[in-house]
Amino acid sequence: MKINLGNPPSYFYAPMWSPDSKKIAYTDKRLNLWYVDVDGGTPVKVTTDRYDDPTSGFGQTWSADSKWLTYAKLLENHLRTIFVYSLESGKESQITDGISDARYPVFDKGGKSLFFAVSTDVGLSAGWLDLSSFQHPVLRSVYAAVLKKGDPSPVEPQSDEEKAAEEKKDSASGDKGKEADKAKEGEKGKESEKKVEPVKVTIDLDGIGQRIVSLPIKAANYVSLDVGKAGTLFLSEIVDVPRFDGATPVTVSKFDLTTRKTEAFVSGISGFAVSANGEKALYHLGPGWFIAGTAVVVKPGDGALKLDEMEVYVDPRAEWNQMYNEVWRIERDFLYDPRHHGLDIHAAEKKYAPYLKGVAGRGDLNYLFDGERRIARCGLQDRERALPLCPGVQRRELEPRSARPADAAGGGCDAGRIFA
Repeated sequence: MKINLGNPPSYFYAPMWSPDSKKIAYTDKRLNLWYVDVDGGTPVKVTTDRYDDPTSGFGQTWSADSKWLTYAKLLENHLRTIFVYSLESGKESQITDGISDARYPVFDKGGKSLFFAVSTDVGLSAGWLDLSSFQHPVLRSVYAAVLKKGDPSPVEPQSDEEKAAEEKKDSASGDKGKEADKAKEGEKGKESEKKVEPVKVTIDLDGIGQRIVSLPIKAANYVSLDVGKAGTLFLSEIVDVPRFDGATPVTVSKFDLTTRKTEAFVSGISGFAVSANGEKALYHLGPGWFIAGTAVVVKPGDGALKLDEMEVYVDPRAEWNQMYNEVWRIERDFLYDPRHHGLDIHAAEKKYAPYLKGVAGRGDLNYLFDGERRIARCGLQDRERALPLCPGVQRRELEPRSARPADAAGGGCDAGRIFA
């Protein structure tokens, strides 16, 4: 099924399914946040960010009942602030005050709270285009906003008093009482099995800033928050000042609102995601991928996915056609000059398209892009050689995603097959 994502055409990112599997939220390169009904609805623009910042984005997530979106949007002061958007009213509302940098908002699965991470020392790192903004320590604390008036704080004070022992009842009456209680509990259990009330998220916006509380979690350089089952939060953190030599390993901790304790979950990873029901987690450790339950701490090596014998079938000619069209699409959306240095890229795309039928290898495809003028910071690169490309995009945007044997058909492997 083909889903219309809106006009004019753009480059789209970060598709996220709603919990009811009826809608998808996504962003585009024009800094817009959208959602669309997959049953053929018209795309709805939620909001537009104020500045382009490649180091962060909206980080949009859905509420459990699929009626709210939450995201972090830049204000004029270059700090991100938490917002919520009601699909029913079509209105967005600001949750945090904007005098600190708030990111990674996620709704608790129980629908009572909204979690997010806040920093008050991010200022020196805000100017991402200036090299002086790199490698400053950033710490974030985790907060929760109580969504509905009258609901208790998730971290309200707990009594340390011992409970009084219950008085002993008469044995006969006690036995009868126990039997009656068991019967009632059995009936209640059957009723609860029959009727499982869906989560309904209610947000009372009036005075919500006064219902934001700090969670008993250590301050750290958190880069993501994920929710498990109701009352469970997973926190991904990295070192305060990441280095430039390679990927920065991530450590994930698990916080339980019931016990108010944080415990290590998994460390040294480079990717992490929690399933929709909160019961499983997928993570990337070294060269491998793993799936583990979220109830207990991960044991090294458990849940490894066997990918050694995975085979991917490819159609080289279909790939070349797609790559040709993708290059012009990237040119349209990402070249710094919207006039493309005077080149009509739509006409140029049509001009060279007939030659696709005669392409016999990746080298031939590269040659097609060498027919117009060349500009700096522009090129196409593959395993064999690097050729200038026009009118131009960043070289990194056109590097192949992986080594492809298709352009070396017959060179030690079956044409059209990749072995992982």
